[in-house]
This record gives sequence, structure tokens and C-alpha cells, in this order.
Amino acid sequence: MAVGKVNRMPFLLNDASPELKSAVKAVEDRADKCYELLRLLKRPANEAKWALLTAMALQLEEWQQRFGANSPQHRIRMLNLDRCTCGFKFISEHGRPISRLVQKYTWHGSLALDANYALQVTEQYSHFLSAFPMWYKNHDQVDVQPDGRVRFYIPRDSPGQRQVIAFLQGFRAKGSEIAGPYSGGPRKAESSEAMRLLGQLWQEARPGGAAKKFAYEPSLDLVEALRPKYQHRLDENFRHPNTFRLNGYSLGEFKSFYIGLLILCSIHEYICYPFDKPGQQIPISSLVMLRTRPGWTAK
Repeated sequence: MAVGKVNRMPFLLNDASPELKSAVKAVEDRADKCYELLRLLKRPANEAKWALLTAMALQLEEWQQRFGANSPQHRIRMLNLDRCTCGFKFISEHGRPISRLVQKYTWHGSLALDANYALQVTEQYSHFLSAFPMWYKNHDQVDVQPDGRVRFYIPRDSPGQRQVIAFLQGFRAKGSEIAGPYSGGPRKAESSEAMRLLGQLWQEARPGGAAKKFAYEPSLDLVEALRPKYQHRLDENFRHPNTFRLNGYSLGEFKSFYIGLLILCSIHEYICYPFDKPGQQIPISSLVMLRTRPGWTAK
């Protein structure tokens, strides 16, 4: 790549020289091949995707313990990980097919190394996915550094624009009336019956070793005891009536499905994270709920 011939000034695509366009394209092509570095692709797709999801969940739990739940650092990490979906695309397009021989999903040495490395690579590649399209749309400027790296610039950058970015990331000025991101009104606590059933299920589900996988099946009584809390939460968040038509289903049908999903997630969270026991080890192998597609449909 003849970087030395490139005029080292930031240009929009329409104003860039053929040499600059060629240099940027070379960096883009090299970045698109980053999947070739992933050892995780040598594993069956179902195991690889579970491992990548688990690596993401584990990072969120570690950042929550380090900085606190809903802290600016925790929220920003959550947003950044949310953009790392390209890793799953790499697995689908370049990995091995699903294997029915994979029955036990357990977090262990080599799998953990492969998944964490894949997460690191895909997170770096996700920056390309947000930057290069803006270059091709003539929104961002670009130049090439002497060592071959590409640097992007936001035109019309200003303190006001940076303030908007900081606000969206959860940072607030001292003394601001808005102390942090809006999180809704006070949340309705679980009933005493729900807490009793959750405690009973927790005792039945947790194995002897803290790091082993959990196995449990919530009872219908527990699901119904938790339903009013999440029904109340969704009723507050939606202005339209339940009869409001969406694409082939009603808002009421969507809320019914989403309430069921929230209930299952809340039960799993309670089983995995006994917050009343400080120092409890993170149950890595059980962070991600795992069911077959028919199993999710039936549930």
C-alpha cells in the first residue's frame, strides 16, 4: 500500500484522491478478514454462539460488580456490547454447522480463551461497521497515517455536539436537575407469595458447587405470582390500548408475550444472583438461558 503518496489531510469520499480511496479500501479489506483469526469458528455453531453470549454476559456482570448497576460505565459497556452482533454473523457465515452432539454447555479453559478473544476482535471490528458507512455516505472525513492506519473525522465537530454525545451516554453536569438516565417510576415489588416461591425454587435449583450449571423448572404458581408486577410495568409504559394493531398481531398479544419473557428472565436472574449473599461466585455456565426453539415456543 503506497501510503507515502497519499496526501495526509482528511477528505470526504467525493473529494478524496484515487490513492486515498485505494489506501482506505485496503484497510477495509484487511479488517473484513478479521474472522480468520477466530479459533472459536472451529467449534460447532451452537457451542460457539453460546460461548460468545456467555463472554458478553460475564463482562457485564464483572462491570456491574466493579462500577455498580446502572452506573455510566456499566451502561456504556452495555451499549458497546450490544453492537458486537457481527461475531454471531461470523459464526453463521464462516463457522462450522450446528452439532447435536453438543449437549453440555460448560464454561472452561480453552473455550473461555477462544470466546473472550472472539469478543475482543468483534468489538474492534464493530468500530469499522459504524465508521466506514459514514465515509461512503460523505459524512465523515478520513486520512491515512504513516503506519497505514485510518483516522476518521466528524465534520463540523463542536462542543455542543460533544455535549449531546455525553448526555446520551448518561453523563450530567453537576447540579443538573436530571441526575441520570430516566428509569421510570417506582417499581412494584414482588408479593410475599412470589418471594416464598422464588426462595423455594432457589433452594431446589442451585447445585452443591457454585460454578456448576443450574437446572430448574418454575412452577405455574410462581409465574402467576410474578405476573401482576410486570403487567403493571408494561401498562405504564404503553399509551395505546391493547387492541392497537401491529404487524399481524395486537399490542395486547405482544405485551402478553413480553410479560412472559420478562417473568422467565426475572426468575433466572434470581436463581443466578442471590444479592443477599455478598461474594457469591458468578455462575458463568448458567448466565445464558438455553432452550431449543420448540422449547422457547412451548414455554
